[in-house]
Amino acid sequence: MNPSDNSEKDIENKKALGPEARKAIRLQMAKEAQKEIKTRMVTVITTAFALVAALFWQTAITDTIKTFIPISGAWGYEIIVAAIITLGAAVIIYIISTDSTKGDEKARLEDTLGTVATPKVIR
Repeated sequence: MNPSDNSEKDIENKKALGPEARKAIRLQMAKEAQKEIKTRMVTVITTAFALVAALFWQTAITDTIKTFIPISGAWGYEIIVAAIITLGAAVIIYIISTDSTKGDEKARLEDTLGTVATPKVIR
């Protein structure tokens, strides 16, 4: 089978689709792209917070080691700051991760059930 045969069939199939079907396909592709961008942004932000925490720990650990070979005296303070930064980063990472999965759960539910109309209240 010639590869150009497949592309010609694809073109014919796309032409057979009506404008509404093409619009629905574009909308679905846009939703998928938006979801992928959101996932990658969460990954980037999470990685940035992890890097900040790691840098603080690097300083704290370096100064702790220097304590056994006395060179500086602020190591206790740096350990406390590193612990606080790590806890703060963990909380922020948890919040971001939770927020990103809420939208995914809602989308999954809508995909499964379809769009659910809210009932009208008659007074």
